[in-house]
Amino acid sequence: MRQPDKSPDPSDETGGTRTGGSAAARTARPALWAAAIVLWLEAIAVVGYGLLIIVNLQNVSAGVGYGVAGMLIVWGVALAVVGRGVALVRPWSRGPAVALQLLHLPLAWGFRDSIGWLAAALFVSAAAVLVCLFLPASSAAFTEGRRLPGE
Repeated sequence: MRQPDKSPDPSDETGGTRTGGSAAARTARPALWAAAIVLWLEAIAVVGYGLLIIVNLQNVSAGVGYGVAGMLIVWGVALAVVGRGVALVRPWSRGPAVALQLLHLPLAWGFRDSIGWLAAALFVSAAAVLVCLFLPASSAAFTEGRRLPGE
């Protein structure tokens, strides 16, 4: 008895991940979920801090406070959206995830003398996400079905 072909439907925007996905996506799934969870935790922390700034604003610094809070909330929403893309193995999400985590590294360095625990948390979370995104299985999952230069 012949087994049905389990190759992903090219018209499926998920790249076949909705029904279990490809072998590469299944192999990378734990690492990508770990990266997505860390991205979501970062998003919650950043949005929460942005809201905390708004709640604790004082009249003297209202303009700067609203601006910083707005930027933090946008940053947190971007982290959450990118985290969703990583969890669903969307190829577009890897680049922004790497860029956002690379931006966290100099932030961690800047906080190293003043708020050591925050510096450590930023560095560890950024490093964890970057490692998860650059694992060979993750790279294969993000690039599956795409022709890369030099192939």
